[in-house]
Amino acid sequence: MEDKNSVKFIGRRGLIFTDEDGIRFCVHIKTLSSGEYDMVLYSKDIRPLDIDRKLNDNERETIVSKILELTKDIKWQIKNW
Repeated sequence: MEDKNSVKFIGRRGLIFTDEDGIRFCVHIKTLSSGEYDMVLYSKDIRPLDIDRKLNDNERETIVSKILELTKDIKWQIKNW
């Protein structure tokens, strides 16, 4: 089965992650200009775009894992707050 997850960057402060079911999530990020990491991803700020519900910690961890897999060339710092 083909992996249908995708990441689309929307400026320097966010990205849209789309999962294999076509559900889109807005993810708050920050681009860093120097240092050990390229970008910061704020996992608590992951929000579904097309449905009105809150994500649990396991769902957010799964989304973060998939984003990291799709963006292997980026050095991420994950903030859980």
